[in-house]
This record gives sequence, structure tokens and C-alpha cells, in this order.
Amino acid sequence: MPGSGETVKVANNLVTLSTILILNEAMALGAKFGIKRDILYEVLKDSSASCTVLTSAWGPKVLKGDFTYLFKLNLALKDVGLAVTCGKILKVPLFLGSLVREIYQIETYQGKGDLDPTSTITTLEKLAGFEIGREKRVKR
Repeated sequence: MPGSGETVKVANNLVTLSTILILNEAMALGAKFGIKRDILYEVLKDSSASCTVLTSAWGPKVLKGDFTYLFKLNLALKDVGLAVTCGKILKVPLFLGSLVREIYQIETYQGKGDLDPTSTITTLEKLAGFEIGREKRVKR
């Protein structure tokens, strides 16, 4: 069992990594409807959805299509796995955390382990049958 400092880090990463996935879904939903990605980003940034993940990591990477890592997906999977394990040990059900872990596991199986977790948006694009317009594409 990790110490309190490690547990805080794992809990913080669980929130951050979960937020990336829900931001991906929001962008995919809006873009598929026809809302321009830049407009949707600005609304999210200036609304109750605004957060550090959106403005400092997710937004700049997704809008540019730059999935070079700030934090590797392999490490994301490890950290979310640690959170789920802690939940099991402490008998705290982590329903969403478990789903996040499964999604990141699938993404690593697809060979994205050395990319940024924001790269998971490309799977949503494939499943939805469209690509969100970006300035460029990097390391898909």
C-alpha cells in the first residue's frame, strides 16, 4: 500500500486522466454535430467545464493534433491501475476509475503507449467515423 503522498499523487492523476477522456468525448460530440472545434474549446474554457487540464494540456494538444507525450499513456495506465488497486485494498469502489483503466489498457494494446493520453481521441474519431479538424496531425 502506498503512503499518503503517493496516494495523493495517484488520486490527482486519476482525476486528470479521467478528465482527458471526458473532454475527448465532449469534443467528439460537438464536432460530430458540426460545432467548430475552436468554438467548442472556447466555450468549454469560459464555462463551468474550465479546468487546468483543459487549458494547459488537453486543449493545446488536441487542437493541434500533437500527441507527443507530456505524460506517456503507459504511465497513465500504471497510475490509474494503482488507483484502482488502492480502491480494492481500501474497499472503495472506483466505478469510473475502473472504466478509465480499461480504456487506457485498450489504447496501449493499440500501440499508443508512448503517446500522450490525449491521443485517445483518435479512437473516438474512428468509432464515430469522422476526424475532428486540426491544424496538423502529429504521431497518430
